[in-house]
Amino acid sequence: MTSKITLIADSGSSKTDWKLFIPDEAKVYEFRTKGLNPYYLSAESIYLTIEDELELPISEKKIEGVIFFGAGCSTESKRKDMKTALIAAFPNAEIDVKSDIEGAALGICPDKDGIVCISGTGSNACVVHRGKIVERAPSLGIWLGDEGSAGHIGKQLLSDYLAGIMPPNETQLFQKKYPESKEGMLDNVYRHKFPNKYLASFAVFASENVTNYTQQVVKQSYQLFVEKYLLRLPAWKNYPVFFVGKTASVFSDIVREVIVGFGGNLADIIETPIHFIAKSYYKQN
Repeated sequence: MTSKITLIADSGSSKTDWKLFIPDEAKVYEFRTKGLNPYYLSAESIYLTIEDELELPISEKKIEGVIFFGAGCSTESKRKDMKTALIAAFPNAEIDVKSDIEGAALGICPDKDGIVCISGTGSNACVVHRGKIVERAPSLGIWLGDEGSAGHIGKQLLSDYLAGIMPPNETQLFQKKYPESKEGMLDNVYRHKFPNKYLASFAVFASENVTNYTQQVVKQSYQLFVEKYLLRLPAWKNYPVFFVGKTASVFSDIVREVIVGFGGNLADIIETPIHFIAKSYYKQN
């Protein structure tokens, strides 16, 4: 285990879970801030969010290491943006930035093989051999992908509502929950600062109103996830499948039904993986 004062973060688009380890103390500190996705936030905005929301028990200058696993950090340019923000927030720390799927892989399959899937605001999937990703599905974001996520489910519900093809009973319930005008909704879809989070907000409707229609929308989203991503991974049926993220947890029965229906082996669904990520990281370091 490292002797440094270290922060570990697991960030999606909606929230970031943090753990602070101080070697001289037995206590582990836990925090939660907004999601920090460099595709939607500038380095300055990320820095300001950390400054405003992360209430540490010690000075930021005492942090010696920051390991950040985040959505939107799969490319070199976005990792650079995130690193710039973290260096500003923690000037004396050694900074390491990786993607959220790398964190999930390390945390869920540190010493075994499996397929790890993220299903939160967005989605992703990869094949893992003992904590290392050996094959991954493309992560295309809310406009071109994210099947099997709150963003995709919410987008389908909103599309059906705006197109007038949502069933009458669900339409009435939808209007009551979301009284915003259709013009306002359309404007937000294309102008909102965080379109993925805006669309994901409509997925709550499916969890609060369990009908044949809403269950079918959710099921079709996860079926598309399997067809578009898992079926492309080599010999995916030979691996245990793990899901992490709140959306998979909320719709766990449907996730299980879909995976089993395609002949897969669903091993577990974990809503928040930060504990497993931190444990695996420290075991390796």
